Amino acid sequence: MPINKPRSITSTITLWYSCAFGIFLTLAAILLYETFRASLNSEIARTLSDRRSALVHLLQTQPETAKFRIEKEWAARPEKIYAQVIDRNGALFSQSPNAPEDFQKPLSNLGHRYRIQTQSLQAPEPYTIRVFYDMEFENTLLTHFQSILFLVLGSIFLTSLLVAPRLARRAFAPIRVINSAMDRISHHDLSQRLDENLPEELKPVATTFNQMIQRLEHPVKRLSQFSADIAHELRTPINNLRGEIEVALTFPRSNDEYQTVLSSGLEECERISKIIENLLFLVRTEDPQFQIQKEWLETRKEIQTILDYFEAEAAEHGLSLVNSVQMNTPLLAERVLLQRAVSNLLSNAIKASKSGTTIQVAASESAAMTTLSVSDQGKGIPSDKLDRVFDRFFQIDPSRSGGIGTGLGLSLAHGIMQLHQGQIQIQSVENQGTTVALQFPRPKHPL
Repeated sequence: MPINKPRSITSTITLWYSCAFGIFLTLAAILLYETFRASLNSEIARTLSDRRSALVHLLQTQPETAKFRIEKEWAARPEKIYAQVIDRNGALFSQSPNAPEDFQKPLSNLGHRYRIQTQSLQAPEPYTIRVFYDMEFENTLLTHFQSILFLVLGSIFLTSLLVAPRLARRAFAPIRVINSAMDRISHHDLSQRLDENLPEELKPVATTFNQMIQRLEHPVKRLSQFSADIAHELRTPINNLRGEIEVALTFPRSNDEYQTVLSSGLEECERISKIIENLLFLVRTEDPQFQIQKEWLETRKEIQTILDYFEAEAAEHGLSLVNSVQMNTPLLAERVLLQRAVSNLLSNAIKASKSGTTIQVAASESAAMTTLSVSDQGKGIPSDKLDRVFDRFFQIDPSRSGGIGTGLGLSLAHGIMQLHQGQIQIQSVENQGTTVALQFPRPKHPL
């Protein structure tokens, strides 16, 4: 089935403009013609009325000389106006001597050439007075006027048909400017903006487009950086795995050596798997359709479970873990996500802390939120890097993690807090320590 090609806006505007202008010209022509014709008819009617009144006055005041005066005086009058007086018997009493032969015919046969006014007179004698006006010149004038009028207006209409498309295209010139500016914008350079110095009808378009580009600029930059980071992060374990396998295949080895290579390869695979798992989770946290199942939790009990899991690792680093959360501190959250967020914070704190120091987990409550904080006494974070700590794959010092970190811990915690409609904040002083706070909103009405 053929698809109809959409009509251009220029041709549509031209069509509507031409139709509207054509109707306007037609109405203007009719109005002008009828006004001119009515003016002529009014003047002719006034002239006939004056002549008819003069005849009535003559017949009433001078009946004995009326016939003579009509035949003599009207002979000198313009040939366009004629008079005729009929007596009581229907016979011709008197008539203008210059009257054409047409007047011998019945009135119904005179056609449209003559304009006639008739009046009956009863005294002193019954007469019927008829005054005629020859319309030949006026009819010719009206015909010529009509022809000239439609010729002029028709020429104007045809000229408008030629000019309208150009005017329409000129009116759409700002759209072509917008289109040209849009063509220059690409994902490589989203810094350009449309000039908003446009007609009022197009300003909202340019403003909305600029706002959209502004919203996209930062995410696209982050996506580009994220792609580079993920390529870098996956390249390292893959290269390690490939190198170990290539070395193992250079010459025959013992079973113990092969087992060592396989164990190392398995560690690298686990690292890759962990990176992919965390990335998939981060993608899910950004999905507005992703739903979590919140429940009221006993905060101290949940924190103690997490601390018990990290107790051995902390002792290995010479650290103490302290649960400062008060009893009966409720928290509305999803248990698994809470454990994951706090575990990431504790893992980072253990890597950054000095031996012999303490890592403390505390909680505070307000009417609007419940705040969990993890504080360490480690190396701290430089102030110029605080604004990047939640970026994916960002590591303040890769050597702190011993080469096994991925730089996704705080990003995951940030994503988890977004799922809870909460916030994550960080405070740090170099060589003194870092505190990361998870702020969970409290519902106005308990569930």
